[in-house]
Amino acid sequence: MKTRIPILLLCILVLSSSALAQTGPTGVWQCYFDTGTGQKRNLQFVINKLAGGAYGITVQYMEHGAVKKLTATSVSFADGKLAFTVQDLGGSYSGTLDKKKITGNWQQSGKAVPMVLTPFKRARPAGQDMDRLLGEWAGISPNRDGFGQRIICRFEKNVNGELTGFIDVPDGGFLNLPIPNIWMDGNQLRFRIPGIQTEIIGELSSRGIVGTIKTWGEEAGDIELVKGKKYQPSVIRLDLTAEDMKLLQGRWSAEGQVAAFFRFERNPDGEIAGFYDVPQSGVQGMRIYKASLVDGTLSLKATFVEYTGTLSGNTISGTMTTLGASNPFQVTITKE
Repeated sequence: MKTRIPILLLCILVLSSSALAQTGPTGVWQCYFDTGTGQKRNLQFVINKLAGGAYGITVQYMEHGAVKKLTATSVSFADGKLAFTVQDLGGSYSGTLDKKKITGNWQQSGKAVPMVLTPFKRARPAGQDMDRLLGEWAGISPNRDGFGQRIICRFEKNVNGELTGFIDVPDGGFLNLPIPNIWMDGNQLRFRIPGIQTEIIGELSSRGIVGTIKTWGEEAGDIELVKGKKYQPSVIRLDLTAEDMKLLQGRWSAEGQVAAFFRFERNPDGEIAGFYDVPQSGVQGMRIYKASLVDGTLSLKATFVEYTGTLSGNTISGTMTTLGASNPFQVTITKE
């Protein structure tokens, strides 16, 4: 039985760049909101028309993942006036739609703060902003198991003088992944890498790019990308004994429509190392950072992969999870 192995799941949220409809507020809007600390945050509102003519609104901060897609309640729009409540933020808004903006006030803790919503625009860096980004930036992003993955971003000018970007995740076996979506507003920078369902949102400063990184299946985490910084491969010590290696050493192929392989080997220093390869998807050398073999049960984790199975001779039968999906699927791997 062939098992389909969804190695890379592509899930791109496409938002309309036109936030203004002739007959209502449907679209994507933004404003810069003072959080009370003197620091302004870019707040985004996505307004959709629902069945029956009602409106739905989701709210999120653009710069970080602390406020992500909160749902507004008590939404109303009539005679050009928009009103809604966001219970998770403890506040409400009322404003008037006039041409290309919504002018009103945000009410919170008994105080009214002026808030003007304008159509959301994604601006690609150009001129001096682009020059500030050019070069190689590197940082480390710990995952939920505490394994620090190296992230290397490269920004270049193409033959047309436009900004292009690429990302390497050496520990994940990914090199030269394109960054097709790069937006900048002042010092606020945002870019997405659809191939690994990752988004980085941060602030460009003299220190570097400081912000958050969000990968599908993981909570948003802090990251700092420093220009010109170099990283050596992390030392990984797997919880496998010499006896375990006698059983596991070599290459194991996973059955399915996509050819995938697990490799257990010793590095030049004699240390045990594990890798996961999916040549068809351009994944080569994804590092297994956690592995154990206990009473015939193999458990392992790699950057976007988890596998648990029962060893029987040259076959391991078990379940795999990719990209943090909630439903593991059956995969049998066989030693070559």
